[in-house]
Amino acid sequence: MICAGIAITTLGVWAIFYLSTKIKGPNAELIGTTIYLLAGIGAIPGSILGGKLGDSMYKAGKSKGRVIISMGGLIIGSICFLTFYLIPFHAVTQIQFIISFIFFVSIGFFAFFFTTLPAGNIYAIYSEVSLPELRSTANALNGLMLNIGGIIGSLLFSSLIEKDMDQFPFAISLILLIWLSSTSLWIIPYFSYPKESRILRSKMAERRVKLEGRTLL
Repeated sequence: MICAGIAITTLGVWAIFYLSTKIKGPNAELIGTTIYLLAGIGAIPGSILGGKLGDSMYKAGKSKGRVIISMGGLIIGSICFLTFYLIPFHAVTQIQFIISFIFFVSIGFFAFFFTTLPAGNIYAIYSEVSLPELRSTANALNGLMLNIGGIIGSLLFSSLIEKDMDQFPFAISLILLIWLSSTSLWIIPYFSYPKESRILRSKMAERRVKLEGRTLL
């Protein structure tokens, strides 16, 4: 979550400015904003479909499916974002502008779509491995890690471009590569999640038995 915060917060702050520097021209900021907003729509179906796919896998007895969907989505999404931010925007002729506009909206849409597939699955995993009295704490820590990642990302990014704005592409690449490399950490819940969820179900079953016993008494 820290690595996700580094990427999500930093790119969210600098995305439109960076796009406008690539597009250039009198309406660069407006065009960059439009591209980013249209691409960002991909987060809506990504979040919904990711959650539904995770639930379907869970119902089929494949609890690791939540992890696989999340890991796969982040890998593909990070690569799409690398393309989105690093490929040049050609706008010499009107045809080039139209093709570039469509391409950037499309690749950005897929980037947002895939990187939001884990959204619902992350909270589902938290719920399935945390006791009811600890779930709020788990979700709070999730938000805390995102914020810490955002602070780290902003400091790292600003330190890279402070003296030389030509470092912008490198800074973007570094942030995205950190996010991409962090997907390897999903190997941990891939192996621990099924075991921890079984332990939680066992504890909840024991509590239910005790509660029913007290009710009968």
